[in-house]
Amino acid sequence: MKQFACFLGVTLIALAGTDSAQAQMRWGPTEVSATSGVWVAEGDMQDVVESAAFGAHVGWMTRATNGWAAFFGGVEHGGFVGMHHIGSSLYGWQPQLGWTLRTGQTRLVGWSFSTGLAYNSRVYNPEEPNPDLVAVGSHLNGLIRLGITVANDSPISLGLGILHTSNGGLRRPNKGINTPHAKLIVRVAETPRRKVYMDGADPRQWRHAVGLGIGGRDHGEYGGHVYGVQELFAQSTYVLSPRHGVTAQAALVHHGALRADDNTDAPSDSVAMNPLDRMQPGLSAG
Repeated sequence: MKQFACFLGVTLIALAGTDSAQAQMRWGPTEVSATSGVWVAEGDMQDVVESAAFGAHVGWMTRATNGWAAFFGGVEHGGFVGMHHIGSSLYGWQPQLGWTLRTGQTRLVGWSFSTGLAYNSRVYNPEEPNPDLVAVGSHLNGLIRLGITVANDSPISLGLGILHTSNGGLRRPNKGINTPHAKLIVRVAETPRRKVYMDGADPRQWRHAVGLGIGGRDHGEYGGHVYGVQELFAQSTYVLSPRHGVTAQAALVHHGALRADDNTDAPSDSVAMNPLDRMQPGLSAG
């Protein structure tokens, strides 16, 4: 069985050497946004999509353009809350909250990454099965959005990306909802700025980081479906010189796909139903 794993991004990186001066706290949001897109449903699920998906969010962002942030063309990050309509009366509204990171704040185009949580009021119930609800197997789901933003350093920006919400295989079914969409971002207040510094990586010191990797695993000849793979890792590095160090890493990987049948090697819905059976710990050094 052909398989591959790829990781799209690493977040929650611990960076040392930030300035002690903090951006001034503000209670009001710095931006509001409106989104419009379409749920790309599979097979028979296409019948439940009735209209375009749409939503609105408010965000509280901070910005940095010096130090290590200058390497990424300036960064902007912060939390958001909002509501998203999936485009189907059967699934309805989806409250969302999370954290957004944008790069390229001093350039015309930059990357945008969001992660968070989404809540679905109606989900698939095995006791009263409704095949039209198989896209969502649990009320609380993870949220990931990857895209680009245009005109970052202006009062109005345009975002283009794809939004995915699912429970990551923690509970069946977990097809998830994929929504390519556009986002209009309006900055209603000046984004607070903070100063950061480049990490000098002084010799004989430790550096630590934690991260989350998001990817997929393809079952190839068995339908070509990509199942979610998530990796949580912790990494420690002892700095030997500005260019060299010794690194150790501990990781825990969750494979969204159920294990294969021993006789046919095909994905099985009756093997490894417990998420703990799909966990894979690992250690590495270098």
